[in-house]
Amino acid sequence: MRTAETLTNNHSIYEVDVSSKQDVAKVMQLIKEEVGAIDVLINNAGVGTFDLAENLSEESIHQMIDINLKGTIFCTQEVLDDMKKRNQGYIVNIISLSGKRGKVTESVYSASKYF
Repeated sequence: MRTAETLTNNHSIYEVDVSSKQDVAKVMQLIKEEVGAIDVLINNAGVGTFDLAENLSEESIHQMIDINLKGTIFCTQEVLDDMKKRNQGYIVNIISLSGKRGKVTESVYSASKYF
């Protein structure tokens, strides 16, 4: 929200849990109702826990997969049909260099960003 405070001009901010398909669907529908068709989706949500693979907790593994991988899929699914029908729109996926070059302490993070 700190970024929102620095924005000028016309903008809208919506919070969404990208790891929840239902929350993504609800918020995307709200955006369409309040603002109109979505022309640009920037998938930028990401989280990482950095440690050796054998030290990562099940919770941190789920969190990285749910946000970095499923979040990208869920958000894309919600806008893609409309974009195809209108033959208009852009989807930008922000990744990490770790998705191209893994590191010893970034195994799951790298795998989720490689997707």
